[in-house]
Formats: sequence, C-alpha cells, structure tokens
Amino acid sequence: MMTLRHTLAAIAAITAATAPAQEWIDTSTADNFMTLGARIGFNTSNATRDKEPALTNLDSWGTGFDAGVVVSLNFLNCVSVQPGFFFESRSHNYSYIAPSGSTVLPFNVHEYGHTRHTTFKVPVMGQFVTNPAEGLRWSFDFGPCFTFGLGGSDKGTYEIGGESRHYSDGYFDNRHKFDFSLKMGTGIQVLDHYYLGVHYEAGCTKVWKHSLAGRNKAWTFTIGYDF
Repeated sequence: MMTLRHTLAAIAAITAATAPAQEWIDTSTADNFMTLGARIGFNTSNATRDKEPALTNLDSWGTGFDAGVVVSLNFLNCVSVQPGFFFESRSHNYSYIAPSGSTVLPFNVHEYGHTRHTTFKVPVMGQFVTNPAEGLRWSFDFGPCFTFGLGGSDKGTYEIGGESRHYSDGYFDNRHKFDFSLKMGTGIQVLDHYYLGVHYEAGCTKVWKHSLAGRNKAWTFTIGYDF
C-alpha cells in the first residue's frame, strides 16, 4: 500500500523528469537582437617603463573610475558582440632610480612623482554566455580596446646628484594619446538586469614618446544595469 511519503516522492520524481532542464549553453536565437546597459566602477592601473641595465623601476598600482554604456548585439543567446563607450580616470605613483655609471646617465638620478589622466575608451568585446542557473547568466569576454587620451597631469621631483627640481607636466607631454590593448574578463548578469564584472586590460602599444619602452595595464571592476 502506497503511503503519503511514497506518493510525495513519486510526484517529486515525475515533476523532476518532466520539468524542462536548464540549458547550460543556449544556442537558440536571441529574442532581442540589441540591448543596452549602463556601467560604473573603479580600476587599479599602472604604466611602467621596461627595465634597463642599472635602472630601478618602481611603479605602484593607482586607482581611478570608469563610467559608460554598452550595446550588446545578440546573435544567439550564447554569442554576443558588445561595443562599449567609456569615460575613464587612472592614476599611479612612480619612482625611477639610475645609479652613477649606468647606461642612462653618468651620475645619480632619482625621479619620483604622481600621475592622473582621463581617457575615452571604446572596447569591442566578444562574449560567450552560459546559463548555470535560472535567472543567472555568466559571460566570458575577450576583445580589443581603443583608448584616446583627453588630458591629465604628471607631477614630481627630479633629483640629479645633490640637486633637485619640481615639475608639473601634462600627462601626455611624454606619452602617446592613443593606446591599443586587449581586454579580457568575465561577468555575471542576475535576473536579466543586474550586472557584476571584472576585467584585465593589457596594453599592446608603446606608452612613451621617447626611447624607453613600456605598456599600460589595468584591472577594472564594474557594476551595471541592463535595460
């Protein structure tokens, strides 16, 4: 004779067997080809010079913020292309030490200071989207990022031997305004609207106008709302 417990267990088993399974990868056509989203967050960044013989390069990771919008072109529920348009602020501290007799200068040099600058950025991200649970979308992002310098400051002290001088320059006086980088990361969308993402950006072009090499790099952490 079937007890109440057996009856409930049978109903649960039948329900589980007949309920539609959550698709981890949904390859069907997206209902909305284009969606919009707003993003805001903070970053930690650095812009270093490559080390040369007898040159000590000490650059700390500074902080800044990001704000912008994204446009998602949804070819499938699991494949999208997402261009974005961002205003970004970055900063960092630096220190360069060249001991006497180095290939850079024949006497002791110590340069240290602080920078802050703003840019307009256009990332174009390819997205692969999975569905680990109901109401949860997990994306993996990769693509190029184009950066256009707007302005900024570079303030510090330059010590040569026993003498020193202070300077206050424009950030782009000695750096290129355009940068091309690769951006990669991941993001989570909850209930089709609320977004949380983390990305790494690796600069591919030379930062400095003079002979020293170096690249930009940054981590960004953003929250957002998709309409």
